[in-house]
Formats: sequence, C-alpha cells, structure tokens
Amino acid sequence: MLQSYITPDAFTFDLSLLFFIAILIGGRGSVLGPLLGTILLTFLPEFAAPLVAWSTFLYAVLLLVIVLVVPGGIAEMLDFRNRRPLESNRAIIPRPDLLPRLLDANVNAGALTLEQVAVSFGGVRAIDGLDLAIRPRQVHGLIGPNGSGKTTVLNVISGYYAPLAGVAKLNGVALPVHAQHSRAQLRIARTFQTPRLIGAASVLHNVMIGGTIDGRGSFAESLLSLPRHRRDEAALHEQAMLALTTVGLEQLAPARVDRLPHSALRFVEIARALMLRPAFLLLDEPAAGLSAEEIRRLGALIVAVARQGAGVLLVEHHADLIFDICDHITVLNLGRILAAGTPTEIRSHREVVNAYLGG
Repeated sequence: MLQSYITPDAFTFDLSLLFFIAILIGGRGSVLGPLLGTILLTFLPEFAAPLVAWSTFLYAVLLLVIVLVVPGGIAEMLDFRNRRPLESNRAIIPRPDLLPRLLDANVNAGALTLEQVAVSFGGVRAIDGLDLAIRPRQVHGLIGPNGSGKTTVLNVISGYYAPLAGVAKLNGVALPVHAQHSRAQLRIARTFQTPRLIGAASVLHNVMIGGTIDGRGSFAESLLSLPRHRRDEAALHEQAMLALTTVGLEQLAPARVDRLPHSALRFVEIARALMLRPAFLLLDEPAAGLSAEEIRRLGALIVAVARQGAGVLLVEHHADLIFDICDHITVLNLGRILAAGTPTEIRSHREVVNAYLGG
C-alpha cells in the first residue's frame, strides 16, 4: 500500500526499507514511534504530489533533519515527561538497612575459586597461574597497576574469557566455559568499568532486567500478557523499586537512563545486580567518577551486602576504599600475585608500597 504512493519518477522502496525509515522518522523504542513514522510516510506523498520532481531531495532532507536534529524521532519530541529537567544536585543516599528484604540471608554457596588460572592474548600473558578464593560474607579487594589483569579475572569468572590453563570453581564444581548466562543461575552478578545499561529505557526497567531469571511465565504468556506474566511483572516492579530504594535512586525510577549523571549510573548497575539476589557480587571499579562522600556511602553499602551473606570481589583504584572495607586483599602485578593478606599486612608490604601505593 505504501508503495502505491511513490511514483516511478520518485524513488522506489521495498517494504522492509519503508519500515526502517518509518522507525527512523517516528523513533524506535516504542509502538508510537513506528506508528507515527508510518502515518507520515503514508500521507506525505499526497501533500507533496505537486513537488514529485523533488521527492528524492525532500525525503533526503527529511531524513537528514530527523537524524541530526531529533535522533530519537518524532516520538521523542512528544515525550514531554522525559524532557523535563532532572532534579540537580540530588544526593544519592543508599539505605543498606533494606538489604535483608532484598537478599537471601542464608545463602550457602561455598567459595568461588580460581585455581592456577592462566589467560593469554597473543603473546601477552594477562593472568599467569592465579589462585584466588572469594568467600561468603567477605569483601575481597583486587588491586594492582593498570594492565595487571584485574578485569581479566572478572571476565574469567563471568564466562567471557576461557582460561588457557586452570579452572574457575564454585563450591568445588567447575564453572562452564563461555556460558555467561549460567552465572545468573548460579547467582553470580557483576558490574562493569563502563556501565552497560539500556539508555532509551527507564531506570526502573533497567533494574527489572536483573530479576527476569525468576520469571515463571513462558514466552507465549509474555507475548500475550497473560495473568502469570502480569504477576511476574508486578513482582519484578516491586523488587526493582526496593532495589532502587536500597541504593538511593527510587526518585529516578521513571527517568530514562541516558539522562542520568555518571554517578547515578554506577548505582543503577549495582541495583540491577542486587536484583539477582547474588551469592557473589563482582564489582569492577564502582567508585570511578564518584565524589568522596558518594564513595563513603558506596563502601557502607558494599560492606552491608557482604554481611548479608554475599561474597564480594572488588576491583578498585581508590586505595582508601579498598583498605577501609576489605577483609582480604590480593595485589596483582603483570598477571601474578604480588602480595595477599589483610589490609594491615598489605599496607606494610614493601614491594606493594614501592610498585603500587608509592612511598
């Protein structure tokens, strides 16, 4: 039907291309966007009939204006709620006292261990024979210079990298290689150096994603919005609001993630990870970009998560945070353990002071 409005003198589209242009003009991420784009593409040729010789140029100009001026499409222009300014200078104040309602207090997952793990990238040995143990109810700090292999350790545990040698185990059972989805079933959650969130979705929906593993509705039930799916959604909504309140972001629940400051994104990721009710929580530089007061509040939240029963592996460059909250610290250098022990032992370790802390 849409093709009938485009004359041979204009340029011809197949339906798939028209559908793509409709989404581009209307805006993706909603039903309203493609609908508006389709209506515009249907009736625009009617009004532009006297200018048929210029149709190619007019369509090109329309697409260029949309891409440059309104990249979110017409639907974004009409989304007045998300165009309102966010409250500025709003403090993020977590409430660790809510964690018992969010996490399982009696988690008994044993220990998460790496045994003689080695990882190489070409001729570079990123991890070289690493032994590591993360235990429940403890915050385990992992520090070292840039390039020492800290994030690689998290990627091995998360299933993104397969070790060249050695094995990662949970309670004595080897974790499957290259099976990131299995980590959720095992209640292993993580955050990333650069927050990985869906910018066009709301804060609430981003956090709800972290708990979808517990849904009972089938794909068909979700597609048709049947009662069991609606019950799942209601439960996810309630838990996600609890997680956001726990990290101090409940007031930003309806806001689009791509409108949030960097500090808030860090706490959104933590809220999403907490939705998994993790037995082990892997944090990759969560304090990066935070103010001193936000770092202090983050530290209190991390400690509370560990005391609730989870094992926490914390990769961080803020030495004060590491030494203030960690029960055990491992220092890496060139993929090998330079030192391991309590914060007091690490602070007085001569090689650590010379190579990493300075002094």
